[in-house]
Amino acid sequence: MITTQVQEDLTLDGEVLFVAKIKGNSIVIPSSIEFNPSKPMVKKVEIKALTCNEISLNVFLESIRTEDQGKDIAEKVTLEVLSHIAFLFSLAFERPQFSGGHFFANNSDMEFFSDSVIDTPSNVATGDVLLLTNERAEELKTRLEKASSLERLYFLMFRSALQSKSPVEQFLYLYSILLTLNNDDQNGVDAFIVTEQPSVPKLPSVASWKNIEDETIYTCLRNSVIQYRKVVNNDSFIREIENHLPRLIELTKKAIELNT
Repeated sequence: MITTQVQEDLTLDGEVLFVAKIKGNSIVIPSSIEFNPSKPMVKKVEIKALTCNEISLNVFLESIRTEDQGKDIAEKVTLEVLSHIAFLFSLAFERPQFSGGHFFANNSDMEFFSDSVIDTPSNVATGDVLLLTNERAEELKTRLEKASSLERLYFLMFRSALQSKSPVEQFLYLYSILLTLNNDDQNGVDAFIVTEQPSVPKLPSVASWKNIEDETIYTCLRNSVIQYRKVVNNDSFIREIENHLPRLIELTKKAIELNT
């Protein structure tokens, strides 16, 4: 149990390790990536590939009051890092798992260890491997060090969308991001989609509350789920969602980049 309270005149330095598994795809990091996230009490973060579909994130901390505080900070940083990676490479991650920590008190010989020991995974991914070149690694490092608060927010939303359990959930979550970026105006979403994808198919609107005759296939699919929920159990409809999901992912990324 991580509950150690340091004496009033002492603070802790240390490190916390999380491991995250990539869903569906894989990534190869050519070497460890270190960066400074410019956050209070965080010295640096080190990212490494453990296997083709698992990465570790080691968060180095300083001047914290308790181990619990250190773990909380490290978890928030880890989720933020995963959001950037998810956005940059359109990857979905499982929930990161705490894999251990090591702390020591400043000006003291005392050391503290969490109850959980670091567990290094040994399985190797069988899916597609995404090779992270040195140039892409440097791009990731730059993004991690210089991202604005608004970028962090939308990157987090994007990562959460890709973590959704089903293609239909992913589709709805991504579309909701587009709505957020367009002031909850579906006409605005469609205008953006047509600008980015001029050849996008258009269909008669299924939304009874709309006065417009045609809407893009993305809006039509979204409104079909919202107004006629039974369609999500239709195999052909789900395949239609799956067919348009990759393009919707790219459209959402483009919208975020244009608005941050």
